[in-house]
Amino acid sequence: MLQWNLQCPNCKKRITYRVDVCICKASEVEIPNCESCGTKMEIDVSGLKGRRRVKK
Repeated sequence: MLQWNLQCPNCKKRITYRVDVCICKASEVEIPNCESCGTKMEIDVSGLKGRRRVKK
């Protein structure tokens, strides 16, 4: 079971997306479109803390 926090780049809506696949197949998982505006969702990295924080 994998879990991603996704955010829409247009309307900024956030969802938690859960998929039941192996970690080795994570790159093959299709990220869904936003339910509100239909735009492709992006992985939200703003919630990462500590060592996992993404430096911009």
